[in-house]
Amino acid sequence: MTSIGELFSGGSQALAPFVGSVLYVGVGFKITFILLSVVALVFSAISLKMPKDFDLRVRPDAEEDTEKEQLEQSEVPSIWSLVTPVLMFPLWHMATSQILTTYHMPLLPLYVQEKFGEGLTWSGAILMTDTTVYVIVSPVLGVLVDRYGPIKMIIGSAILLPLAYSLIGPLPLLPIPSSRTQLALGLFALGTPVAMACVPALTLVFEVYKAQHNGKLPQWVSNTMAAWFGAPFQGGLWLGTGLSGLVASHASFAWSTGGLALVYLLQTGVCVGYCCWVERMLKSSKCEEEAVSLMKRSDECAEW
Repeated sequence: MTSIGELFSGGSQALAPFVGSVLYVGVGFKITFILLSVVALVFSAISLKMPKDFDLRVRPDAEEDTEKEQLEQSEVPSIWSLVTPVLMFPLWHMATSQILTTYHMPLLPLYVQEKFGEGLTWSGAILMTDTTVYVIVSPVLGVLVDRYGPIKMIIGSAILLPLAYSLIGPLPLLPIPSSRTQLALGLFALGTPVAMACVPALTLVFEVYKAQHNGKLPQWVSNTMAAWFGAPFQGGLWLGTGLSGLVASHASFAWSTGGLALVYLLQTGVCVGYCCWVERMLKSSKCEEEAVSLMKRSDECAEW
């Protein structure tokens, strides 16, 4: 379900730069925002018509729960008990990937105009590259997370993100000449590791919580973390554009993006260390659950 949500989220991000640039060239700045405001109002009106008579804290099969399980569902402690470094790190990693997604966006239109003589329409089209890849691979990555788990995918994203981002400029230390094709390929390479950071994030948070609480995942926890999922996602998008404005006047496009890729290597090291530690914790938790299950079976056999 997370991957399907990312499909729609990434789809809107993929279309936005191109549609915005075409409207700006065709009808001007004011009319563009008037049209977008009307579209936003239409979707707001549609959302108001959605059903309101369901409670996400109550599962459809709640009637079949035992009294103890229903009590656990109703006893909701402070949500701030979930704000721990171990639980929040996957969401932080997702936020850093979104910084890389938007950091180059304000800089790229000026860069392609000065470097290649291209206009806003071409800039809008090229900005669709990474988000289009994001949309395509997200459902596939969701299937892989369900089959193989989230840890390996997040490690892969941490390694591939700085490598892919160093190709956008490209980083002047690399023997790669800048061209339209190079820029398109760099953005193309960025889409997959960004999706690899976002799609498994929530799954890893749930697995870590269950390992810390004897395999239990109350409904209020899953609902709260799912609701929080959008905060680091949007926060990363906001930070990316803000950072680009601060750095752009002090460095070229190539050094600006390439320098960010070099700085991101610190996040790579922390993320790999975190995932290795979590993997050991999950294996230990699984062994404890299997041991408890075997003890229960042996007790049942002895009674029989």
